Amino acid sequence: MRRMIGVRMATMLLTGLVVVWAATQSAPGADNNPGAPAKTGKKTRASSNRLPRYFSKVVDKQQREKIYTIQNEYRPKIAAARKVLTDLLKQQSDKMLAVLTPEQQKQVQDAAASAKKKRSAAASSKRTAGQPAGSKPAAATAAK
Repeated sequence: MRRMIGVRMATMLLTGLVVVWAATQSAPGADNNPGAPAKTGKKTRASSNRLPRYFSKVVDKQQREKIYTIQNEYRPKIAAARKVLTDLLKQQSDKMLAVLTPEQQKQVQDAAASAKKKRSAAASSKRTAGQPAGSKPAAATAAK
């Protein structure tokens, strides 16, 4: 019974951390490393904060600066929560793998490696989709 309560509490914690993490993600295609300098040739700001979606057209300069201050306040807290989440997921995975026999562990590792290989092949085929007709992707040529 206590074990179930512990599992439920861990699940709720993980869910909460994922929600916090998802809420802080920037727009698709935006820089997900807010501490990194801008990649364009434009002059960089002292802070590389971004407004949340749909805020830029409705806030004034003062509100913008307050939002940036709030982001700077929460950035380390969110980073710490992400680290906790990563550590908990690793612990969970290790414990689940420990339940398996060595043979089962190898089967799981093989299945994961196969899935990773398929994802990699699918990603490379998407990248080569823009090649002219009749040309073969590098991966297909190398396989022969």
